[in-house]
Amino acid sequence: MRRIYIVFVMVIVFTTSGCTMNTYRTSEISEYGSYKSTIIYDYLESFPDKEVVNKSINCNYEYRYRGTLFYDDQCIYIWCEYSEEDYISEIERLNISHGEYDTVLFDLPAYVFIYDDICYEYAIIDDENRTIHYIYIQYLTDLCEDAGIPYLPQKSADIYVY
Repeated sequence: MRRIYIVFVMVIVFTTSGCTMNTYRTSEISEYGSYKSTIIYDYLESFPDKEVVNKSINCNYEYRYRGTLFYDDQCIYIWCEYSEEDYISEIERLNISHGEYDTVLFDLPAYVFIYDDICYEYAIIDDENRTIHYIYIQYLTDLCEDAGIPYLPQKSADIYVY
């Protein structure tokens, strides 16, 4: 009986602690588009195709994943600096997408695809430098905060979904 009790307590502690089951991180641009999570709560519609990324003048990529018993934390971040022609094409693509143009949530304009208490997807537009920051966050936790990703969602912001 005592063994059953100890096993039961261990199971409860393990399952309620959110113990990490699997972690992964990369900044290798060659891995862009390959994600570890079996669940992504959005279509990543704001993110550019690999071909567009490959044509960019400069880019930086960061992907972090942590799977737990109950949910997956993940952050996908890529910023790309484009030629004038490619920048205009990418802005046009975002204009016809399902994202909403927003000038309130961040210091720079953004196309916001989802912004709620679980999931965020948006593209930050920097016209001056012809760069776009594409950000997807599934559960805003220390995983994303420690990644050094700029333009993280404000926890105190009004929550809305597009």
